Amino acid sequence: MIGRQLFGASSDRLQENSLFDIVQTIRQAKDDRNITGIVLDLKNFVGGDQPSMQYIGKALREFRDSGKPVYAVGSSYSQGSTTWRASPTKSGSRRRAR
Repeated sequence: MIGRQLFGASSDRLQENSLFDIVQTIRQAKDDRNITGIVLDLKNFVGGDQPSMQYIGKALREFRDSGKPVYAVGSSYSQGSTTWRASPTKSGSRRRAR
């Protein structure tokens, strides 16, 4: 599991991960026949700068374009005073929560 690889299977505490490790793991998962999809559990996600999020987003789009699904799970996503929700669109656009 990517999550176990990135965050540690037995650790209950939050762990910071390298941007490059995350992207490298997503790209390796794209070609791994044993990995059929990615679930992003974002309930403890504390944010990141826009260039980093774009870099991860590009890797996730490449993963999705390989035919494997990407799911995001969380209660809400925010940027400043605007709250966003995950969108299933292929364009990668976000939709404003109502």
